[in-house]
Amino acid sequence: MPPITNALAVQFCDQRVRVLAAAFITAYDSAKKFVDEWNALSMATLVPSTADEVDDHSDVDGRPRLTGSKVNDMLAMSQGIVTAFEAGAPSRISRLRAIDMTGSSRF
Repeated sequence: MPPITNALAVQFCDQRVRVLAAAFITAYDSAKKFVDEWNALSMATLVPSTADEVDDHSDVDGRPRLTGSKVNDMLAMSQGIVTAFEAGAPSRISRLRAIDMTGSSRF
């Protein structure tokens, strides 16, 4: 098959497809690390899914207050991302890494 050489198509692929793939990889890698650390540190016993607020001084710097429920929601969302990206054969994350390799965990 002949290569795609249209300048607009090439620009779109470089500036949109690869950038979005990297963002998805970053989201997956961050979610995977979050879940792994949550489990390794037994955070479920330290941060129960309650309305109790996390005392992280967000009240003085303008960030929204975290509660145990909000933190546990992040766990559930992270688990969902990991599950979705590891699904398929080949997995979605493998297919994304075939597009771009620059994404990485944010922490």
